[in-house]
Amino acid sequence: MVKNIVAIILFLSTICGTVAASSLTDRSPRIISADEIRSGCSIHINRNYQYDKNDPLSTPPYSLIISWQCVDGENLPIDELPINGASPEITSILYFNSMNIVIQARWPMNSQSAEYLGYHHKISAYTYNEKTIPKRFIENKEIENKSPPRD
Repeated sequence: MVKNIVAIILFLSTICGTVAASSLTDRSPRIISADEIRSGCSIHINRNYQYDKNDPLSTPPYSLIISWQCVDGENLPIDELPINGASPEITSILYFNSMNIVIQARWPMNSQSAEYLGYHHKISAYTYNEKTIPKRFIENKEIENKSPPRD
């Protein structure tokens, strides 16, 4: 009987942990300071929902729109992470050399026929250049190609 109670407690804690983890994803910051690149600027992450009028009850998938906004009014797009079988999730944003932004994203994958459950990962890198107008963020393939494959 004690084993059954312990099993039930472990099962419930697993469910509660899963619910808490999924709700934390929804509470992730949508605005991230980018003072390391340029003082007074930030990266904004917005969901672009793709509604299906034939399926009004399901949660619609979304792409992520990543943009740059500064207190001086500069507002520029950086990139959009598309739906790739599922909605993307950003797992990391890194800054280095006062001009590079690296974004690691993942898409959940679940194939019951192939008995596969995991993530597809992608690393995107951008270099900020104050002199290029209107596109201040240039995709940096050199950094992207140096990252290890994550599938």
